[in-house]
Formats: sequence, structure tokens, C-alpha cells
Amino acid sequence: MVRAHNYILIYGISILNHVCAATALPSTTKAASAKDIDALYMEKLLANLNTSVDPCVDFYTYACGNWAQHYDNSAYVDVPGYMDFEVNKQLLNALLAANETTNGSDVAQQAVRYYESCVNLEAPALNAFLRYVQKTLNFEWPILRANWQRPWQNDTEFDWLRVVGGLRAFGLSGVFITQDLNLRTTNSTQYLLELHAPQAAAALPTTQILRLKSIEDIFVNFGLTELEAHNVSAKVIALDEAINEALNIGALMNASNTFNASIGNLTRTNVTSLEMNVGDLVELVPEIDWRTYLQHVLGRTVDLNQQLVQTYSIDLPYFRQLPALLAAHTNETIAYYIMLKFMYQLNADLPYNMTDAQKSTHCMRLLRGYMPLAANYLYEQHYYRHRRAASDAALQRMFNKLRANFAQLVAANNLKLNATERAYILAELDGMQLRIGNVPHDASLNLTHFVGAYYAHVHMNASDFYGNHLQLIHSSVRRMQVKLLNEPRTANVSAQLKQIYEYDFETSTSSSPIKIFDNVVLVPYGYLQLPLYDHRLDALLQHSLFGFILAHEIMHAYDLFHIVYDQNGNFNRLGLDVAQHYWGFINCTRQTVLSDIVSENMADVAGLRLAYQTYFGQEDSAGEADKSAKVETTITAGVKSTTITSRQATLADAHNDIAGRRATPSTPLISVARETPLKYGNFTRPQLFFINSVQFLCANMPRIEALNVQAHQLGHDMHDVRVRRNWANLEHFAAAFQCAPDTPMNPSEKCRWW
Repeated sequence: MVRAHNYILIYGISILNHVCAATALPSTTKAASAKDIDALYMEKLLANLNTSVDPCVDFYTYACGNWAQHYDNSAYVDVPGYMDFEVNKQLLNALLAANETTNGSDVAQQAVRYYESCVNLEAPALNAFLRYVQKTLNFEWPILRANWQRPWQNDTEFDWLRVVGGLRAFGLSGVFITQDLNLRTTNSTQYLLELHAPQAAAALPTTQILRLKSIEDIFVNFGLTELEAHNVSAKVIALDEAINEALNIGALMNASNTFNASIGNLTRTNVTSLEMNVGDLVELVPEIDWRTYLQHVLGRTVDLNQQLVQTYSIDLPYFRQLPALLAAHTNETIAYYIMLKFMYQLNADLPYNMTDAQKSTHCMRLLRGYMPLAANYLYEQHYYRHRRAASDAALQRMFNKLRANFAQLVAANNLKLNATERAYILAELDGMQLRIGNVPHDASLNLTHFVGAYYAHVHMNASDFYGNHLQLIHSSVRRMQVKLLNEPRTANVSAQLKQIYEYDFETSTSSSPIKIFDNVVLVPYGYLQLPLYDHRLDALLQHSLFGFILAHEIMHAYDLFHIVYDQNGNFNRLGLDVAQHYWGFINCTRQTVLSDIVSENMADVAGLRLAYQTYFGQEDSAGEADKSAKVETTITAGVKSTTITSRQATLADAHNDIAGRRATPSTPLISVARETPLKYGNFTRPQLFFINSVQFLCANMPRIEALNVQAHQLGHDMHDVRVRRNWANLEHFAAAFQCAPDTPMNPSEKCRWW
């Protein structure tokens, strides 16, 4: 499934999870009063600050500079990673607790069996996966032939379409042909199969690139001599190079005259999209037996007239030359190429060289990714159900306030939209929904029975990880492919299933909120706990952090990608007209390549403005920090009192108070207490708003830099760059911290979207 934006930061790229102690806030499942929550929250927040830094010069380091000292754990490098680390530990506890009950649900038992098969796996070996799929596909891998004295049995009867198509059910994609599930641009209630050329090696993650020495080692481990391994590997590399040459953008552009785009800015969003049935594709690219291929991909008979597919003009030249390209290589070389790609895909799923603690969390992450409904169900039952009513209501109120305030920003019309364009924006806003937790939670629904029925076809064996793992992948792929039938469901079942969103592995294992193409902002349960959220927190603390996260996701409905899809999810050319008004912001940011990074920055800038306006109201809050009278909030014994104090304290005073100097009675502050008032910092409300808004981006930046992860791999700027670039565009920030003109966080030219 495509068309979704989310916060997936560093976690999961190359950091292993560990189940071990961490400096953390206690779970919000523990009983605590509102004053305790506020006090604890403020204590942890202020500990993250590095007040030796001038916020007007480097606000990220000011707000997050000491975070790594308190969250020093090799399992994660940033707040999103920490949240997933905690969720994995919590989910393991929930899983074990559910399985130990006398009436433990079948889904809990199935999940435990999968988990046990993973953590108890000894000497992981990829060839076990090869043997499983070999039996299923009734096919022999040349490396696994029982008798090397005889020729490989498929040497003259090898059908790459059948093998690649059949392996799609086990997750393989991007080998010769890439398949994705997509929605029709003109009718978002229907699905189609997207077929396009694979990514060239230069665009692949480094872990997926075939390298001569690495694959030589693989073949030696299979038992070949070094010379044999070298010869086989050289042939595989030659095939890989031929495919990459065929994928050369320049060559494809020369072979196709159906689009106009420059090589430097060429993506599948600015070339011609072609929607058709399979019969049309057969006529367009007769070189490939599409009917046979798709029957193996989908595991069923394909109706040439009914099955919808989508491809792109730039892919057609590649498809037409693919069969001839493969014919220039031996069947054995092609089979080895497919085998290696399949092994590389599954390699990260095996728990190699891990301690017991590392293996435990690794296996829990696999469970979240391949049994997402079961994982969400168990988490909801164990951690969230008891506070759902109060927490959901608070989140929904905040979401509705954000939507109402965005409508006011649209009415203010900074973009100079005409009436039709504004109506287009507001129509989507009016229908936007908030979904909390990725499980159905209708009061009339027996959730345990529903989840059990959902996994009724799954049969886990506690001693067979390889079979379990392939079974779950197969189940996930087939469940997604059923949507291609576009068959109507009964109204009741449909309503329930609409509350379940199935995505790729990385998205399923993340606790981060996500803007879904169905005009929904989905908030997984994992983020709904400290240090990010609790419905009992003071309103400022809620709106400045989680309110900003929600506002950011709301803004994604109108970013460079989503703007062309209307409230029903259908392509609408009016969105292109609206997007023309974005050039002022884009040119102001001086970002020359239109990409997800630009969209993320747009959502940051506009989302921060929206969250700020929603909390402070329509007053001229840019001048809030300059007022001679300030609000001092004291939380005592659960009762919030507000008094007016005198003139604003300087930032130096605030720094001194944090360092331990006693504040004078006239010093404005936000203080938190249990029995007696406890002072936690000299900040105005706007200052604290901005400090808190950054907390979900706090990270160990030196460790991230050591990972050598690039922004384009993540789809957004690095944590520190985001804050320095985007927070500086809000005039309220400079006013709050009294930044001098033309300092880094108060540039003379500020970029505004909405």
C-alpha cells in the first residue's frame, strides 16, 4: 500500500533493539495524579536542555542537547526509537501475560509460538528458507540439487516468470519486475496492481546490493570451491550489470518519447501513468507473458478484462527488452540471481549473533511487523483499554480544535487561493478523521473473536521459525492481494475492516502517527504514553508536543504529493492549481529538488504555526513574550491557579534558575508541585511551547552521524536540521526568545506556507 506519510526516523535502519534498563519515565498505566504527571514531565523535559547554548543560535541543541545523557542506550538513537524500544518490551509482557491466563486467546497462543520459535532459533541459516519455498514451488534451486553428478533438473525447463511470480507470495519484489498495490487515481474505492521496473543498484539500500566478494563467500559456504564460487558469482554480477544498464534513466528516456522530464528531476510522479486491464498490457508489451506471470504472482486465474494494472511510460522500454536481456544469460545464472535476491531480502529477519536480550526484542519487532493486528490487539487489551475513553476524548478534542484553526488559516488566505480552491481544501478538512489505535473498537464488537477469526488460517509451530515466518509473509501478501478483486463486503464486516490498516513491515513496526491516504490520521497506541503524551498533562504540554505532531500530519493532506487527491482520495486537477500557489514557499526555502523532504518541511512549518495558534488562540501571540505582564502557572495539589507577575525575566535568569539559583518572587515561571509548589524553570508560555515542541526530535546526533544515514534515505531532514531550518520560520519563535534580527533562528526572510 502506498501514499502515506509518517515519522520513521533512524530507528530500524541499522540499530538493534535490546531489552535492558533505560532511563525513562514510568509507564502511564501506573496510577498517578495530574500534578504528578506534570511534575514528572517537566523534570524530564528540563533535564534535556543544554542552557549553555543560545536558543537564538542553535535551538535544537538548546532544547535537546542533554537528551543523550539521560537516554544512553545502544538500542536506540532518538525519541521515536526509544518509544518503539519501550513498546517492544511492553508488548512482550502483554503477550506473555495473555498466554498465561487460563482463557488465553488463540491469537495470543499463536503469537507466543511464533515468538518462541524465533528466540529459540539456533544457528540461523538462510538455506532453510530456500528449501521451504523450493518444495512449495515444486522447483529445484541449482545450489541445492541432491546429486551434483547430474545436470540441474531445471536447466532446460526453467521459467523465470513462474519462479519470480511464485516468490512474490513470500515477499519477493523488485527482481526483474516490481509489484505494488495501489489505488485507482479516478476511483479510490478500487485497487489495482502497479507494475514497474525495479530500482537500479544505485538507489538500493547498501544491504541489498550484490557485491562480487560477498556472493563468492555465500557460494563457498554452500560448498563450492573458491574457483567455482568465483565463476558463478562473476556470471551473476554480469547479469546484475546488464539489468542496471537497461535501467539507465538516459537510455529509457531515449527509448520513450511519451513524456517530458529532465534526468535530474525524473521520478514516477512526473512521467505518464498508464492505467489499463491486463489484456491492454499484453497488447502494449507482448514480449512478456503477463497472464502467466500474474497468475503466479496472485495465485489465481487472472481475468484479462477485469484485472486492473498500472504502469508508467518510462517502464515500457525496459519491459520490452527484458526477455531478450535474460535470454543472453544461462538459466542457472538467472536462478542464482533470483536466489541471492531472495536471500538478501530475508537476511535481516534472521537473529544472527545476538544476545538473548537482543534476540528477544528482534523477534518482538518481527511479530509487530508480520502480525500487526494481533500485536495491536494485545497492546490495547493490556495497556490502553482502561484509559481509552478519557484519552481518546482528549485527543479527539485537540484534533477538532486543530482542524477548526486550520480552517481559519485557510480563510486568512495567505496563499491567495480563489474561492473554488479554498473550498477544495476545506472539503478534505471537513472529512478528515482521527483513528486511535489500529484495531476496531466498536462497543458491539467482540474484539477477541474478531482477531481470532482474522488469524484463523495461521498455524504457528513453536519449533519451526522458518515455516512460521514464511507462512506469515505469505498470509500478509495474499491478504493484501485479495483487495485487487474489488469485491464489496457486507456493510457490517466492511465497517470493521475499514478500521484496520495494513502496511509494509517498517510502517507496521513503528509507533509513529501517520497520515493515511483514506483522509485519516492514524495514531498507534505506542506514542500515547510518556514521555510524549498523557491526557492528564497540562494543556500547554499536550498542545505543544502531541498537538504539533497531529498538526504536522494534518498538513500532509495538502503537501506536494497529497494535494492532487481530493477528500475521496481521487485524483483532481484542481489540486494542481492549488499547488501552483506553493512556489512562493518553495522558492523561499531554496530547496531545488521537489521531494518528500520538501513536503516534510512544509508540514513542519505549517504544523508548528497551526499548533501554536490553536493553543494561544487568535490573539497576536507573537507579542506574548514582550508583554510586561506574564502568566505564572502553579500546579498545587491538583488545582491550577493563575496569577499575574511583573516584567519578563531575561534568558540569563532562566538559565540561572535551571542551574539551581533561587528564583525571586517576581520571576515569571511555570512551576509544578505535588504538595507544595516546586519551581521548574523560568519560561514564558511561548518559550515552553517551543521547547516542548522539539522533544520528539531529540536524538544522539553523534551516533546518527556515525551511521552515515542520508536525509534522502529517510524522506526528511535530519533531526537537528529540521529544527534549525523550520522553527526559524515562525515569527512567534523569535518574539518568544527575543532573538536579535538576522541571528540564525531569526532570519530576515521567513518562509510561510499557510
